[in-house]
Amino acid sequence: MPGYVMHLAVAEEIIKNCNIEDKIVADSLRFGSVIPDFVHNNDKRITHFWSDSNYKDFVRKPDLKAFLKKYDGMLDNTFVFGYYAHLFFDYMYVTEYWKKHFAFYDENMNPTSRYDKVEKVKLLDENVVVLRNDLFSKDMYYGDYDRINDYIVDRFGVTTLDLHPDLIQNLKLIEETNIDYDASNLQDIVNFIGKCKYKGIKPKTEVLKLYELEEMIIFVANKLSTQYKKEVGM
Repeated sequence: MPGYVMHLAVAEEIIKNCNIEDKIVADSLRFGSVIPDFVHNNDKRITHFWSDSNYKDFVRKPDLKAFLKKYDGMLDNTFVFGYYAHLFFDYMYVTEYWKKHFAFYDENMNPTSRYDKVEKVKLLDENVVVLRNDLFSKDMYYGDYDRINDYIVDRFGVTTLDLHPDLIQNLKLIEETNIDYDASNLQDIVNFIGKCKYKGIKPKTEVLKLYELEEMIIFVANKLSTQYKKEVGM
């Protein structure tokens, strides 16, 4: 899934595209765009609307139709729309980006989509096979998030959000989060964003294609901006 900095980058693009100038309204969008990852019990099956049909898959796609069926009439609220933006970006990431760059296999190199069976991953650009645990590690995939964060923050003007009480009350709007969110981890992110400083040199990545991630952030944000404008009658 995209890292939280990329989710915030999408939110910033939507805020810019839709000329959202009120900070509280903008912060609600930012908050919604990351909160699915920060509920206290960390049950992403619930917060990400993973359906029973694909929960056993390695490529777990949010059920966007299920979310829209439940919250379609509330998408003019920026917190709810930010939550939807998070799910939509996740969906695009695993169905478009992952599909283009990764193929998944069991230990005998038989193609598989089962979460509990995937042992090896082919990096399609390099035509190289690596162990699943080696790929999804701080040395490779997850480490790339750390390597690009400063650049993404600078490139898209990602800013901190003020976790004021009125903002937190938005959690009551989405049943899947409830009020029991992980405040300490989210505050850590707010603090982290404030410390990000890009030094002017594009980061080198091990696995992720930075230019494609930039393009995807812009594409997703543009698509969502168009939808948000319709929701609020712009």
